[in-house]
Amino acid sequence: MTRNITDRAMKKVLHLAMAEIEKADGFLSVTSLNQLVHSPKVSIKDTHICTLFGNVFPLLEAMNQ
Repeated sequence: MTRNITDRAMKKVLHLAMAEIEKADGFLSVTSLNQLVHSPKVSIKDTHICTLFGNVFPLLEAMNQ
């Protein structure tokens, strides 16, 4: 989507989404999502959900174009 990072405008739009995906312990990691779904001891604050969605939404939007 960033044409090997030559599309600077798209890179800027996707910066937060890429940063979230690259986090080893971020909520988009397989381990975190698995724990969130299956462990009754894991939960996240509603504000974190809003922030995460706000960071990732541009990626989802770009994928659907």
